[in-house]
Amino acid sequence: MTDVKFIVRLLGEMEQYEVSKDVFDELNEHDNKIVEYANDARKLMDNIRNEIAEMQEIARKCDAVEFKKSDFAIPENDITLDDALELFEGEGLLPG
Repeated sequence: MTDVKFIVRLLGEMEQYEVSKDVFDELNEHDNKIVEYANDARKLMDNIRNEIAEMQEIARKCDAVEFKKSDFAIPENDITLDDALELFEGEGLLPG
């Protein structure tokens, strides 16, 4: 019986690697963890976007004014995780 081999390429690299079934299974464990993290990140992003939408709706209930320098800016609710992590750190957008 021949040992099952898989060819794996790392994106951005020129090399490919021949891995055994055991190594494939080990890679698959990590792959499954990433799927869980990605699902959690999607839920997290949904929550972040919903909160931003709520902030937008609250602000829209107030009086509109002519354009002037803003004290704070609420981002669009299609924000990326990277942008959310950058903007909503420490005290977030609004101090206090």
